[in-house]
Amino acid sequence: MVLIVLFTACSGTGNSEKSSLNSLDSNTANNTLAVDSNEILIQSFSQVPSIINNCSGLFVLDTTVSATHEYVFVTNLKGVAFIRLNNRLMELKLIKQTNVDKFTVNELYVNDEVEVELKIKQLEEDKDVEWNYNGVLIIKRDAKREAVAIAGKLGC
Repeated sequence: MVLIVLFTACSGTGNSEKSSLNSLDSNTANNTLAVDSNEILIQSFSQVPSIINNCSGLFVLDTTVSATHEYVFVTNLKGVAFIRLNNRLMELKLIKQTNVDKFTVNELYVNDEVEVELKIKQLEEDKDVEWNYNGVLIIKRDAKREAVAIAGKLGC
């Protein structure tokens, strides 16, 4: 009986974290090891890809509404967006946009690994507030789903 318990304990998934680590991601210069799993780790990034210029949508975690430059989602407003998941900066393509009303927009972005829903609502104009949209970012990978509250600004 003791041998069965010992064998079961030793053959468990205790090393699953080590086996889920992958090589360095070439998209990010100061990257640590990328996590290669179904888990969804949403991370911020400060260096916006060069394709995001002039017109853009820049989103931060809603808890960091101050004048931060640590983004969780950016888009060029022309169908290309970026998000950093599991230590990898991922490019996404817009496949669906729905204007619920003149203040509310839902967008769906995808790549080979994830689906990202951007659901935002424009706030009343306030000259003292840098972020003029609030909403949620929903990331889906296989059966996993993560949602985070975001704040953002759109413009040219």
